[in-house]
Amino acid sequence: MIHMHEYHTRLSDTLVLWVTTILLAGICTVPVLRALADSVQQWDMHTTIIVPDSANRDYTALLSYIFSVSEDQIDQEASAYIRDVDDYRSRVARGIVENKNLIIALYALTDGLPEDLQETYQKRVRDFEDIADKHLENIVRYVNNDTFLIKSVSDEYQLEQYTFFEQLTQLLGQSTTVETLSDLRKDSYQLRIALAKLYEKMRSFQNNLLTI
Repeated sequence: MIHMHEYHTRLSDTLVLWVTTILLAGICTVPVLRALADSVQQWDMHTTIIVPDSANRDYTALLSYIFSVSEDQIDQEASAYIRDVDDYRSRVARGIVENKNLIIALYALTDGLPEDLQETYQKRVRDFEDIADKHLENIVRYVNNDTFLIKSVSDEYQLEQYTFFEQLTQLLGQSTTVETLSDLRKDSYQLRIALAKLYEKMRSFQNNLLTI
């Protein structure tokens, strides 16, 4: 009986140790993966944004791959859907790139301000530039390849369940869906409004100086 009790005690201790080890590994792994994702984002920030041109693109081969069917069996609704999604990501990407160009124009406009105001306005432009850089960093995940299109169509037609890796990217806030792209578009649009207001304010101030 004593040997049996010792055996169960050792078994229980081993089980507790095993469960504790798994939990600690999980707790330690998530920060590491998040750091890895952040490092990838930092690398992407220096990547040139190539805005997709979907005007004359043929999606037949891609849809055939997604649905695992021959090209003559592709649903026309799916063809229209993937084109709409590609057009949408293109518009969002172009808007983000245009915001970066507006930042450059605003920097040039600050040169015409009095010296005591230049630093103040340049700081505001730098704050907007930080936001624009973040948008540029985020859009890379949507336009650097066709993974976003494949996932969007798969989600729309419920072709597959989320894999462990996809669930992990969602946990880390790195999922790329039409909804998250829509959130990025809204943020980019709000930045565009702020840039336009700052531009009007600076131009108005310059015009007032010229009339004095």
